[in-house]
Amino acid sequence: LTMGKKKHAAVAPALREREGILQPIRDRLRDLVDEDAAAFDAVMDAYALPASAPERAAGIADGYARATRVPLEVMRLCLAALEHGEAIAREGTEGALSDAAVGALTLMTGLTGAAYNVRINLAELRDEALRAEAGQALADLPDQRHRNEYGEQGRQQDCPATRRGIGSKLHDSFSTVS
Repeated sequence: LTMGKKKHAAVAPALREREGILQPIRDRLRDLVDEDAAAFDAVMDAYALPASAPERAAGIADGYARATRVPLEVMRLCLAALEHGEAIAREGTEGALSDAAVGALTLMTGLTGAAYNVRINLAELRDEALRAEAGQALADLPDQRHRNEYGEQGRQQDCPATRRGIGSKLHDSFSTVS
């Protein structure tokens, strides 16, 4: 809706650049869906071993580590994509605002789900460095609502999707409809 339009010719190079950044993020997020399922399966497979099996404890620990690293990556990618999506919403055509808003909501849902997975796995992590990294990632979430839900404290920041960007621009466009 924006690309190839004379009106948006000045922002087309920046939008193409963002597209080049966002495409690999989208591809990686798709791959992480399968990796997340495999990581959780590894945890369940380890629990299925007899309690006396020597490899059980290590399998559980390794599985939880994988089941934490994957959603940590999802969180980071969703946050990165939200930043670019906000800029695209500002620079693109008004007709694509609903697409930008749905994209932001989808990314926020992915971020929230990944954060829940990280939070639930914290108690099971035996790797103290990973536990600290995961706890810090939760504390650093840019949305106060996420920190409150997880009982974490972090820096005071605004969420990229709620700053004067996608949400407010979309809201403004609907307020002008009579």
